[in-house]
Amino acid sequence: MENPLIKKRFQIPFDTIRPEHVVPAVDYLLIDANEQLDDLLNSEPEERTFDNTMLAYEAVTETLDHVMTVVEHLKAVDNNDGIVEAFDAINPRITAFESELPQNPKLYEILKEYASSEDAQQLQGARKRFLEQTMNAFRRSGAELDHEGKERLLEIEVRLADLASR
Repeated sequence: MENPLIKKRFQIPFDTIRPEHVVPAVDYLLIDANEQLDDLLNSEPEERTFDNTMLAYEAVTETLDHVMTVVEHLKAVDNNDGIVEAFDAINPRITAFESELPQNPKLYEILKEYASSEDAQQLQGARKRFLEQTMNAFRRSGAELDHEGKERLLEIEVRLADLASR
């Protein structure tokens, strides 16, 4: 059985998406996102560039974000038990994954290294704004907290996501 949630498309095939597709798609995409994150964390380019840093970071969550948007939309317009259960199953896992990103010290160091580079200083328009928003989001999400603060913030974010989905 092909899972219509795994492949990102411009036209979303809402008519073929079923509740039983949601959890396997997220399982697969979380593995893929972790592999992409590992690639970024273990990369050692001669110099950090927008492409090998910012676009690589964006790619980590791009498909997961897309799937969550589709599932949230389905939950809003077709609030059947299957979609609600599937959403409830994946939401804490997605929240935990995305909450851990800005608290990853190595990732934050990579982004800070790029942000202080000459390449980053030359950015304009949307690329400059993306870098600024990313760095601000990391700081607001606890990137500069101590270990205990990061753990507590993660607990709070996962609990809020669980409560919000009820």
